[in-house]
Amino acid sequence: MMFLFVTYDSWAHIFNHTGSWDNVNAAAWCMWASYSFISIIGVFRPLIMLPIVIFEIIYKIAWLLIVAYPLWIKDELFYQLWPCPGGIFSERLFWVNVLI
Repeated sequence: MMFLFVTYDSWAHIFNHTGSWDNVNAAAWCMWASYSFISIIGVFRPLIMLPIVIFEIIYKIAWLLIVAYPLWIKDELFYQLWPCPGGIFSERLFWVNVLI
């Protein structure tokens, strides 16, 4: 699924970008592009890609514990991530992203 949905968006954004890159933005787009590229390897050789899956699980858990949980305790989580008048939609979108 990741290969199907992320590949086009990430590589199109990288190749069609004009101007200078923001360092963090460039790193994020390159990370998604590389994940989409190596995810196809996981279809054919899943055991070889297991360390990458473990890495993804660890950094998502780290983000939840270090960033999301303290903001959630202070009831600032959804405003910090999506400062728009989305209300419950923003909260649902957040949990869908965390589960993925």
